Amino acid sequence: MELILSFAIHVSAFTIACRPKRRMLQKAFEILYCVAVSFLPVWFVSIIFSSFCGNKNFAEVFFWLYSLIVVSLIFLTVTHLGTETCVEECVLKSMLYIDEYRKANSRRKRQLGMICFEIILFVLLYVILSALIVRLFQALSLDNSLFSTILSGFWAYSLYLLGCSRPETRMRRKTLLGIGFSLVWFILVCDRIMAYQTSKDALGLEDMLLLLFSVVFTLPTIHGWIKRIPVLLISPYTEIVEERTKDLIGHYVEIKGKLKRFGACTLNGMEEIKIAIKHRWNGGQRKELIVALLLLTTATFFFAFMIYSLSVIERWAFAQIESWYIGLDGTLKHHIESLVGLLFWMAMFILMTRIIVTNVRAEKSKKEKLKGIVVCIVVELFLGYGAITAFLQLIG
Repeated sequence: MELILSFAIHVSAFTIACRPKRRMLQKAFEILYCVAVSFLPVWFVSIIFSSFCGNKNFAEVFFWLYSLIVVSLIFLTVTHLGTETCVEECVLKSMLYIDEYRKANSRRKRQLGMICFEIILFVLLYVILSALIVRLFQALSLDNSLFSTILSGFWAYSLYLLGCSRPETRMRRKTLLGIGFSLVWFILVCDRIMAYQTSKDALGLEDMLLLLFSVVFTLPTIHGWIKRIPVLLISPYTEIVEERTKDLIGHYVEIKGKLKRFGACTLNGMEEIKIAIKHRWNGGQRKELIVALLLLTTATFFFAFMIYSLSVIERWAFAQIESWYIGLDGTLKHHIESLVGLLFWMAMFILMTRIIVTNVRAEKSKKEKLKGIVVCIVVELFLGYGAITAFLQLIG
């Protein structure tokens, strides 16, 4: 996840910094960006889909999903031809919001705990009211479980919303209930559609068509319930995301300027070399220029030959080591493997010890230091167990 976020963030910032000034070139640049930035996320999602669905044809899943995403992004890019909003800027800010939300562990845990508390409160309230209403119906000699269930739901909903004085708490509870009802509705619609797929009778077809027709009127209501959720999620991170956006774009604009200056210096240097060669050629120093060209060509071929010879020697050395290792006695081979394993575990142990020392000296809170030290100690216990096992194998 972190790799995908980093890839999308830096590619988007680089694309924004390198945008051409002409409008049509900008849109062509954005289309190339859509093709490039979609690759890694779609590849990751295709792996998940292929594993979840048990489909071994990963290449076909990746191709069609990649085509779907790229065509959708290109359509959005082309339809926004007359606007200043660019796709890469939207993707950059979206990825930065996700990255900031991922980093905010304490805020995320607090929000998750609050959501769990609200869900448990509503469920307990509904269960208690259901039990009381059922008992009331039994005392009245009424037997209508469906009506009692619906009445309990409306009563719990009313008390749940009226049982808070703060407007933000009431809005949060409305949003949570709206999401819950939307999920239940979505599950019922999918269940009825799947039921028609298995039965395929006239009654099932009418039921499915009515459900699909109800979607037209239900989606605006669901949109009204959940439209504030993105604002609530991103509002704590707006300032830092805007600051990171400016810093990233400024960083790549600076890199772009350095590359432009380097390119200009390179072109100027090549032009100066060309002028100097032309001046010497016309000045009668043709023999010296031809000798210098021959020496340069010889040095180039010699350098290429040395690289090729080193690669051949490397392959020969690896082949000799492999054949020597295969021909070793089983006991000696076992000792060598145990020694290599022991050296590896000891090196990792020393590295983790250095990390602990660095963590202690770092300017962090005591809680963060203690957390880092505990994690490193657990890892060191595992590494120590591996080192002891390798040592016992070596002496055994």
